[in-house]
Amino acid sequence: MTTAIIGAGNTGSAVVPHLTAGGERVVLAVGDQADAAALAGTLGGLASAAPVKEAIQAADVVLLAVTTGPRFSMTAPASVSIGVPEADLPRGVRHVRV
Repeated sequence: MTTAIIGAGNTGSAVVPHLTAGGERVVLAVGDQADAAALAGTLGGLASAAPVKEAIQAADVVLLAVTTGPRFSMTAPASVSIGVPEADLPRGVRHVRV
């Protein structure tokens, strides 16, 4: 199984090592792809970095580990919250509610 983690702040960066230690493949996506690549590089071969759209398309599970604010709305359609057109989201992912 592959998990995409969108955001690598306190929550995202805390979850990733546990997933990779358990043998889970993780794709990280953050605003600065260099930051995602740096974090992935410290976690071994099961972690990688990708732009948000590619991370979501590669994943079986998506974890949104982002803060609320002007850029993200946790009650808006998922496509608006993470900047990915709804048609590009995996089947079954349409709205994000927290």
